[in-house]
Amino acid sequence: MFSFVVIDFQVYIFRVMRGPFKQEFYQCVTFGAYTARWQEQLYSTVSLLLMYVIPLVTMVTAYLLIFVTIARKSRDFLHEGNFACRAKVVAQFCMDDGPKSCPFSKIT
Repeated sequence: MFSFVVIDFQVYIFRVMRGPFKQEFYQCVTFGAYTARWQEQLYSTVSLLLMYVIPLVTMVTAYLLIFVTIARKSRDFLHEGNFACRAKVVAQFCMDDGPKSCPFSKIT
């Protein structure tokens, strides 16, 4: 629904006009769509925000939240209270790959 609102403005701003060439050439232009300079600047600013800045901020925020969540979970996993859990992981690793690959196999 939001995209239709944004597209709606472009229907009134852009129009197809013949180019200034001898060949028949048509292109989309905005000539005559604005009555003042500030309208064109407002349109450009809003377009930049909607198509670049807001999606960029949204993606950066999402990735930062993912990174923070993973960092917290890994910190909780490595916390001293989870030593039994870490020992199980190391023990399972040693059983799966054999005693030679276990980092604690050389401890006497």
